[in-house]
Amino acid sequence: MRLIDVDELKRQIKGLPMMSNWGEAFISQIIDEQRIIDPVHVAGGCYCRECKYFIEASDWPTPIGGRNTQCIKV
Repeated sequence: MRLIDVDELKRQIKGLPMMSNWGEAFISQIIDEQRIIDPVHVAGGCYCRECKYFIEASDWPTPIGGRNTQCIKV
């Protein structure tokens, strides 16, 4: 599996000399319908909220910018 620049792929397909209007629209639609890959998960990582070491501390005062969270692995 590879991460690609979809916009650049569409530009290159559009520039092909054999590409008709129908083919250009059809291929662009196929590209747009593909599932989106999360680069964090592809790299083997996870988000804090998904980690088994993540805890949410509800008894702490809420910080100005968000939720009370702590990583117990640190």
